[in-house]
Amino acid sequence: MTANELEEYNKLSQEAKDMYNMGMKHNPEWTHQQALTYAIVTTGFKPPKEKTSWEEIKEIFMVTVKQADHYMETNFPSIYPQVRDTFKGVYNRISTAVSITWNEIVNFFKNL
Repeated sequence: MTANELEEYNKLSQEAKDMYNMGMKHNPEWTHQQALTYAIVTTGFKPPKEKTSWEEIKEIFMVTVKQADHYMETNFPSIYPQVRDTFKGVYNRISTAVSITWNEIVNFFKNL
């Protein structure tokens, strides 16, 4: 680990450090960036409350795409026209995939 990588690692919470270490242990070919991304994503996503329905989780996915689109439009107006169709495509594909496969997704996660 380089000095810069160590500095980034030290900024992680203990939970994220544990996930980083686990990721590297099980995937020794990963780069620092891959392990760092894994740690941030896995510790940044908190499972929903026990009473959260799968329908509410589906809505979270959809809202996330809309918010990312809005963020890009607001903060990067000069490049937004170049990525606008990408966001629309992602949103439409998620909508389609969710409507077609939602039961399979629910069953998959229920059986973990």
